[in-house]
Amino acid sequence: MKKITGCFLIIFTALTLPFFALAEEQPTHLSSHLTQKAWDALADGHFEEVHRFCDDCIKLFADQAKEKQSMLRDFPDPQNMEFYQVLNDVGTCLFLKGRTFYMRGENKKAREIFQDIIDHYSFAQCWDEQGWYWKVDEAARDQIVLMECGLDFGDYTSQTLTAKAWSALNEGRYDECLVYARKCVHLYMKFATDMQSKLENYPEEKRAFDYWALNDVGTCYFIMGEAYMAKKDFKKAKEAYENLASRFSFAQCWDPAGQFFWKPARQASITLETLDSVIDNAKLFKVK
Repeated sequence: MKKITGCFLIIFTALTLPFFALAEEQPTHLSSHLTQKAWDALADGHFEEVHRFCDDCIKLFADQAKEKQSMLRDFPDPQNMEFYQVLNDVGTCLFLKGRTFYMRGENKKAREIFQDIIDHYSFAQCWDEQGWYWKVDEAARDQIVLMECGLDFGDYTSQTLTAKAWSALNEGRYDECLVYARKCVHLYMKFATDMQSKLENYPEEKRAFDYWALNDVGTCYFIMGEAYMAKKDFKKAKEAYENLASRFSFAQCWDPAGQFFWKPARQASITLETLDSVIDNAKLFKVK
């Protein structure tokens, strides 16, 4: 009996050790696998499958994601993103689950999930195939605004989204303004980046409209900066202005009243010169 027991233990150990080793090595890859499956199911309109994959990811990795979240005071550098992959995947799965509820008209459930992201996974980011990370927290906030305000993206063109962002900014509807501006940036970032890369200086005025995506994305970053300034969120304002000045410096914005193009990046650079001191002063008064 002892020999049989001993053999059983040896066989059990041999069989289970690889499993436990795999379990230790697998989490990040498994969370990403489940997240991709959820994306695919959403694209196919299979909402129940979205929920199944998302629920599996959240159940398995929520604790790890919260642990990663607790290590952060700001968004991590892109080169460290793999270390925070579980956080990114759980946050993304929550977002996808919230989206399906919203798409089915279950706004209360959707809002609860979006709020969960804001409260517990605010530093989660999601990789976009266009080549950049978007912030899940911001997307969740946008969804809440969409539900509460009943916003309409119109025909989804960059021109329409930029016009709506300007209108909301001028009327003091800053949260709505940010939703429109971020949507434009998200949809047209790749086109704008390609156009910027082909320029060494501002194009001639007669060709300025040819660079429509660059102009609208750059303008939307400027609008975002202005909206954040109005909301006294100076850190995010600085981020928006810096994105404009460093990545879309040749963007131009048409002024329909004066019938001329002006250069948002130049205006952003002027604001940036004094923004650090504004941020330092705001800290003294405990403003964001």
